[in-house]
Amino acid sequence: MTIFTVLLFATAAALGGVTRWQMTRLNSGGWPIGTLAANLLTAFAAGVASNVSATVAVVVVTALAGSTSTFSTVTGELVDLWTSGRRLASLTYGVLTVTGGIGVALCGLAIAA
Repeated sequence: MTIFTVLLFATAAALGGVTRWQMTRLNSGGWPIGTLAANLLTAFAAGVASNVSATVAVVVVTALAGSTSTFSTVTGELVDLWTSGRRLASLTYGVLTVTGGIGVALCGLAIAA
């Protein structure tokens, strides 16, 4: 691993973290649209990056997508929706997150092929 790769990795992780923080601002009205958007965008990016060089894949998937997406936030939001009596919203959000993530990752793979 070269110093360039390390710097690229660190830059991508920082960019992903700031992007995630800003996307949280889209969460409003009790629906976590910012988190959903961040997770779907990163799943798509991971699908695209899986078909390129190993270095690019590590930087994009691990650093950029890893710092942008978050499973712990999704879990907390699902629990918050459920315990506030919004069970249908919780189930819908969970299904959209999982099936949407798989779907856009497959689209990313297809585009990169």
